[in-house]
Parts: sequence; C-alpha cells; structure tokens
Amino acid sequence: MKISEAADRFIFKTRIDLDDEGNYIVLREPTMQQFSQLSDDDKDNKKNIKLLGDMLSSCIVESSFRQEDDTTPATAEQVAKLIRDTASLESEVLNVWSQSIPFGARLQKKRTETVRPPFLLRRGSGRTGRNGGILEQMEEVF
Repeated sequence: MKISEAADRFIFKTRIDLDDEGNYIVLREPTMQQFSQLSDDDKDNKKNIKLLGDMLSSCIVESSFRQEDDTTPATAEQVAKLIRDTASLESEVLNVWSQSIPFGARLQKKRTETVRPPFLLRRGSGRTGRNGGILEQMEEVF
C-alpha cells in the first residue's frame, strides 16, 4: 500500500453536517502530540476546550465552503475562524468531534463517519458519545 493511501485509510475522519443545506466540515483525529496536551483533570475543562479550539484549523481536512470567487475552496484557517466566531457553533462542533473519535477498538472499522450535531436533530433522536472525559468536561463548561 502506498503511504498516501495508508494515511487516507488509517487517519480517522469525521464529517459534521452544519445545517440542512449541505454545509459541512471534515475533521481528522488529533495527532498523539496534540492529544497528549489534553487533560483528564476536571479542573482543566476550559484549558481543554481552548486546546481543542486551537487544534481546529490543523484538523480540518475538507469543507463545503468556498472563497468569494466560488471556485476556490476556503482554507482550513478561514473555516476554523468562521467556527470560532460563534461560541454556540464552536462548542457544538468540538462536542460532536470529540465524541466521534474512537479512542478504543478502531481496527477494521469504517474510517469516516457522518454525524449531525444535536441542534439539527429532533428531540429524542440525538446521538450519545462512545467516550466520556473531554465531552463531559465540555458540557460542564457550556
């Protein structure tokens, strides 16, 4: 297998639909170096949220957003800024993203998962996370 194919196959990605009009982002999982900066300590909730927000632009690998010329894709930095400019959208994206990353038993699994943030789901049809920790900390802060 070519290394370019391996990277595409083994790096977990999550597509997050931002609305019902087809706008989305695709985030890859954080690197181990990025992940190791996060803390399991409940006292570090705000620090973890800031770190995840700071990681956002380096983890966005695709989006539906375009430059004003409507042909050139928006940069990851532009999309991250758009998301960070609204606390509700940023908290929702970080929440969904952190829930989707399979921190255990991921071998032989599909590598891209489409998830819809709870604000797009009807009551009672929301997804529950497969892991706690960071997600639970984020819910305490927001």
